[in-house]
Amino acid sequence: AKYVSYFLTTVMCSQEFSFFDKYNFIFDRLRSVRQELTIQRLSHSLFGLKILIGCCNFYLVSRRIFVDTKDDENFIDLPKFNEQHLHECIGTIIDFMKELSEEELFGTEISTTREAIAILLLSSFDQLRASNIILNFIFSILSHLKTHNILVNPMILFKSYHMNNWTRFSRVFHRHSRIQQITFK
Repeated sequence: AKYVSYFLTTVMCSQEFSFFDKYNFIFDRLRSVRQELTIQRLSHSLFGLKILIGCCNFYLVSRRIFVDTKDDENFIDLPKFNEQHLHECIGTIIDFMKELSEEELFGTEISTTREAIAILLLSSFDQLRASNIILNFIFSILSHLKTHNILVNPMILFKSYHMNNWTRFSRVFHRHSRIQQITFK
C-alpha cells in the first residue's frame, strides 16, 4: 500500500518528468503490483482492496488528465488502456466486496469500504454500461450503506448530475476529497 501511495504522491507530483513519462512509469509498476496481487492470491483480501483503490485513484486522475491532453500524439492509445485497467480494478473490487460479510464490510474496515464505494460510484458518472454494473452492486447493499452513512455525498452528487441540478451538484462537489473532485471534473 505504501508503494502505491508513493507513486500517487511523490512520483506524480514530480516536476522533473513529463506526465507521459510519469504515466508510463507508474502504469507499468501498478500493472506489476496487480499481477503480484493475483499471483499471491491477495486480490480478494482487504490489503488487496486497498491496493486496488490506490490503482483506481491513479487511473481516475489519469483519465481526467487525458481529457485535457487528448490532442497530444503521445496519448493515442493510453486512454483506452487506462480505461481497460480501471474497469479491471473496478470489477475485482466489486467481486471481492460481494464476498464480504456485513461485519467485514462495515466493521473495522469501514473507511476502506467508504472509499471503495465512492470510487465505484464516481468513476461511472457518464458511462452507462459501467454504471449499470456498479449501480446493481450498490443497490444490492444499499440498506447497509445507508445504515452506515456511506453513500450520502457520492449518491447526492450522482443524482444531482443526472437530474442537471447544478446548484446542488456544486454544493456537494466541494464536500469531496480533492482526488474525488478530480475524478468527476
